[in-house]
Amino acid sequence: MEKGQFKSGSDVQDTFSKMLQQITRVTPQVAESITGVYRSVHALVRAFQNGGPNILEDLEVRLTGSGAARGRRVGPALSRRIHDLFLNRDQFALA
Repeated sequence: MEKGQFKSGSDVQDTFSKMLQQITRVTPQVAESITGVYRSVHALVRAFQNGGPNILEDLEVRLTGSGAARGRRVGPALSRRIHDLFLNRDQFALA
């Protein structure tokens, strides 16, 4: 693969997880926790539309392999960052 290209996932959920991991501060563990609750981009966007920008706040982050709880949670700043990427208009396009 050429530099700058990304390998697609093996299925829709894996591709969604890889897409989330391209967001700053979204680790594979955070992406897996989000995709465990919201199975698709569509489901996540609908949840943001209905619940607001903080729906991911306090979502428990689990270890990738074992699924054991680590006591870590998605914070409000990361939840808002993901919300803004999916639902806010591009501020540069408005200029």
